[in-house]
Amino acid sequence: MAEVRREDGLREADSATLSNFAQFRLHRLHLELRVEFEQRRLAGAAELTCSRRARSAADDAAIECVLDTRNIKVHAVLVNGERTSSWTLDAEHGHEVFGTPLRIALPESVYSSDEEFQIRIEYETGENASALQWIAPSGTHGGEYPFLFTQCQAIHARSLAPCFDTPAAKCPYSARIVSPEWSTALCSALMTSSTTAPDELDASKRVKISTFDQPIACSSYLIAIACGQLSKIDLSPRACVWSEPGVVADAASEFAAAERFLSTAEEITALPYAWTSYAILCLPPSFPYGGMENPCLTFVTPTLLAGDGSLADVVAHEIAHSWTGNLVTNSTWNHFWLNEGWTMWLQRKIVCAVKSKPLLFDLDARNGIAQLRDDIALFGEDNVLTALCPPLSGVDPDDAFSRVPYEKGFQFLLHIERELGSELFLQLFRSYLATFQNKTITSERFRKFVVDFVAEKRGPQNALAVDWDTWLYAPGMRAMGKPYVELVSALDGTLADAALKFAESWRSEGELPSDGGDDRWNSMSTVERVLVLERLLECPFPPAMAFCERYDLLESRNCELRFRALMLCLKNGALATHPTKVRASVEQMLSTQGRMKYTRPLYREYSKHASDDAKALFAKLNHFYHPICAKMVAKDLARTS
Repeated sequence: MAEVRREDGLREADSATLSNFAQFRLHRLHLELRVEFEQRRLAGAAELTCSRRARSAADDAAIECVLDTRNIKVHAVLVNGERTSSWTLDAEHGHEVFGTPLRIALPESVYSSDEEFQIRIEYETGENASALQWIAPSGTHGGEYPFLFTQCQAIHARSLAPCFDTPAAKCPYSARIVSPEWSTALCSALMTSSTTAPDELDASKRVKISTFDQPIACSSYLIAIACGQLSKIDLSPRACVWSEPGVVADAASEFAAAERFLSTAEEITALPYAWTSYAILCLPPSFPYGGMENPCLTFVTPTLLAGDGSLADVVAHEIAHSWTGNLVTNSTWNHFWLNEGWTMWLQRKIVCAVKSKPLLFDLDARNGIAQLRDDIALFGEDNVLTALCPPLSGVDPDDAFSRVPYEKGFQFLLHIERELGSELFLQLFRSYLATFQNKTITSERFRKFVVDFVAEKRGPQNALAVDWDTWLYAPGMRAMGKPYVELVSALDGTLADAALKFAESWRSEGELPSDGGDDRWNSMSTVERVLVLERLLECPFPPAMAFCERYDLLESRNCELRFRALMLCLKNGALATHPTKVRASVEQMLSTQGRMKYTRPLYREYSKHASDDAKALFAKLNHFYHPICAKMVAKDLARTS
């Protein structure tokens, strides 16, 4: 278990890395990789430039460098250009989740010096590299060429390259990617060149050689690579959209607000966008998340292509990460809420400003509460993984993933904002970014920062009335008590009340409301419609199928609505009353996208009503899903059984 060195001199264990990163300064990472679609592997080298930290008695034993790996085949190791045989993949201390540490003995000339040194590992990725998804041509929109993309969050970078796979080890990185001539390779970095040349391994073929540089230090989970047949449309001088040729126009139309999101974020944060360019890559449908905030290259799911821009808030979320998460980063996954809670707060501020609808902030916060309630019910109110700072020793961070760091984190920050007032809280937010940009942070360091900031601005006699220990370390929501109840009740209900009234009219009458329900539904935003569906999901609702058919929800292009409509039908027995239509609709959604937000709960609910059918469908589609999604669905179905 490695330790994070904190600025206050204390140490905090990072249980998710097997490396000894805390004993070194990581100055740079360079990747040289060849994309081999036929073998479904990346082959090449990773070179780390490091130096020893100031030595102490406790560090004298650090005469080796230990890196994280998982399912990686190492061919050779070089230290300062000299090949060494003094390395081993230490299977004895390996772990199914955390991988196999690569131990590299350092020559005395290296470990006795404070000078920089280079470690180069020549390797290839393994067959089951969890960071990689290799998509056959049939899984792409065009159907002609294969596709590759990576997903390194939380601890999957170690299956992409040997590294210090912890958020605390931030460094600039560069890459040289060799790919087929027909392809375009992209990285979470600035492209510096792209040329075609004869293949060094087969002169009869030509390949594309692309180079990239990321000058801003970032964590390993933010390294990203994609490769496929791609086209680009510019949205502004610094923003663009990439996707397959048949998708890119729709994506550019859907995400046209990206530049407005960027400029609005700059106004709120009072910090310029640091990453120079901003690209959105709309991936094939098996991408397991709504979006991923890779620097310079946000990954998004095509499930956002609703046709009306109504789901583009996800792009605002990923843009917000350019400040909260990518610049200021949680030091370990125990503090993930500092990435996501702040980003939810900033996302909602951005969207409200761009749409000039300040009440959307409270309406979206209400929807977030509903999602949080569902996840806490799934985990259990007393489950330690529902704490903002969960104990993760021995826990796969993927198993702990939920809306808790997002929505409970957001609510905690909103609680602080209500205590301070909006003007002072905005000053705190901007000071937080200015103080911790390009650094990592823990919850206790954040607590100290807030306490010191408030004491400076209001005086020590006006300390913040916040129960830090309960908010940070207590599971569930009941422990929050009165402050949480007051927080929820203080949310403006202007927009929500109309949506909830509409839901109640359906619930009470069991049919189309007598007061013009069609017009009311058609006038609602997606956020309002989601709130209607969330309310109907709370209690038995026998006319679920009639409701969904009335508003064509099972055929909606809006996946947020279609997903909830399917859940509503399954929960209310529509699989028994309308088996053909409901089964076809469920299986259509599960077979055409792999976003875990929809896929996991839909499999869980489907399994409750048709266990054998759910298992058979998953067995059929298992290889369509990303490895992370497939792993989590398999666990869900095992628990449901």
